[in-house]
Amino acid sequence: MLEYGPQPPHQDDLSQRLKPIIGLLSTVISAFYYLKIIKTIYFDDSIMSFDEVKNKAAKFTILISCVILLTFFLYPSFMNIIVNSLFVN
Repeated sequence: MLEYGPQPPHQDDLSQRLKPIIGLLSTVISAFYYLKIIKTIYFDDSIMSFDEVKNKAAKFTILISCVILLTFFLYPSFMNIIVNSLFVN
């Protein structure tokens, strides 16, 4: 007797059992990797020391760039108005 209608896709029982195992393994590996990075950043001693930047032009440029980025992030419509007024008639 023929059955009509949607049939469930045939999947191997072994592949159904392997998917959660592979997902768990990849989760453990990635968690180990990222926790190692966090440990290195926050808890290990720094190998090299950083000197203070004495170039005032570089400090000013970085400050202006940060202000523009923060303004664009916090008030995107404000930056859109400025760009439209400068480049669109």
